[in-house]
Amino acid sequence: MIVAQSIDGRTTLLVFGQCIYETVRPEGSWLWVGVATRADDEIKLALSASSRESTTDVSWFRVPYSHDQPCPAAMLAKSTTSQPLPPCPMAPRPVSLAAALLIENSKGEILLTRRPATMRTFPLSWVVPGGSVEPGETLFSAALREAQEETGLDLRGIAGPIEVVAIWESSYPTRLEVGPPRRQHLVVYLRVRLGDGDVLPVPQCHTSLSLPSASQGRLQYRFQEAEVDLACWVTPAQLLVALDPDADPTQVPPVPLVYCSRVAESSDPNPTTDGAIQAKSLRGVRWSRASEPGALSEGTRYAIQAALTMHQ
Repeated sequence: MIVAQSIDGRTTLLVFGQCIYETVRPEGSWLWVGVATRADDEIKLALSASSRESTTDVSWFRVPYSHDQPCPAAMLAKSTTSQPLPPCPMAPRPVSLAAALLIENSKGEILLTRRPATMRTFPLSWVVPGGSVEPGETLFSAALREAQEETGLDLRGIAGPIEVVAIWESSYPTRLEVGPPRRQHLVVYLRVRLGDGDVLPVPQCHTSLSLPSASQGRLQYRFQEAEVDLACWVTPAQLLVALDPDADPTQVPPVPLVYCSRVAESSDPNPTTDGAIQAKSLRGVRWSRASEPGALSEGTRYAIQAALTMHQ
């Protein structure tokens, strides 16, 4: 459950179809986010435009926060002619909470995965591992679970501390011309750093018919083909090329793949060359099935920018 918290401590449940950004009104692009530290807490996340002190049950962080622009929920609220949201069968349902994990190795590289074309939301988008927070989980445990399910990497007890990097209000579709939102999540992006001894090798691109795993030390890949069709470690320089349309892509080498599914190998819209992709192929924003195949999702782009800024 996600709530907005006022200065006097009163809480308001955030529901599907409501523009959270407009409701909370962050200071500039920053928001105070309260993350429950106990798995059995009903309220998993609290949002506040004003500062808060951490307690034994809730840790508060001041983090960058943004949403789709234009925001489909905000536009629907302001328009009387737009197509309405799908009706709720009973009471308004809460906004879904998701956790996504930026896994960063000691070289500053971030692990990106691409969603298969068969996914109902954000198909062929480059993202970081993540998914919905289940009952009985904290944000942190959900992020680690999703990372292990999608990539095979069991980071529990191995990686460094997990930190909150950014918050993104995600709707899909993200443009009203495609249709009204059918999914709405508040995605908390977290980051974890691997130590020098945990750096993973970059094997040859392999299909799911051969060996869908590669290991070194205590970490092992085992990508989930239903959720991932390509995967790669991207350097800060390559990320800058992906984020900045004016950056010169010839100044960075191709991005080696650590995983390529059988389907992606045979029908990829951006073919790979010698087991690698060009950093410029990550440019653009993926917001519908017809737009920019192979580009970063908007939320992933925002979170990476926030993470790179934290390094400066």
